[in-house]
Amino acid sequence: MPVIQAKRRRAQSLGYNSWIVLPFDTAALSASEVATTVVSRIPLLLNVKIIGVSVVVSGTVAGTASLNINLGTTTPNPIVTGTPDQTQVGVAPANVAAAGSSVFAANQAITMTADAVTNLYTANSGTNLFDVIWPAGGELTLRLVTNGSATGNLKVLVWAVPVDINPGTPEQDANRFIPNASQL
Repeated sequence: MPVIQAKRRRAQSLGYNSWIVLPFDTAALSASEVATTVVSRIPLLLNVKIIGVSVVVSGTVAGTASLNINLGTTTPNPIVTGTPDQTQVGVAPANVAAAGSSVFAANQAITMTADAVTNLYTANSGTNLFDVIWPAGGELTLRLVTNGSATGNLKVLVWAVPVDINPGTPEQDANRFIPNASQL
């Protein structure tokens, strides 16, 4: 059995396995959005596992809308088609999302009531496992589907956990991300 040594901790570093919120820019709902249109983007600096999504509509709200979040700008694909991450020691490898992978297997309906929060959770079984790794360097894209009369302002927050894909690597800061001037 491999021995896992303690990793260094730095006060200024961002801890893995802690919750983070990734906000999409506020989007104005328009009459006829289609699933292939990118409404907003979030670039990923770290590998993350997406736990859930919070959505709220504000302003003058009307019509119906649904959403999904995809990796990249390619055609949305409800199946995570990536390959397992083989770098983890002693745990079942998680799939790494491939381009076009969707957070949800189908578009998720949004509650079209002003200031009412809709919480959506990723599946823990089936094709879109909650423990899929959404890779650093990727881009999450928000996709909306609306009917001909949708109006309002939409705010979407992605709840995620940064993950260490090398948990058995000793004596390195691999389980922490430390911003420095060259990365900012």
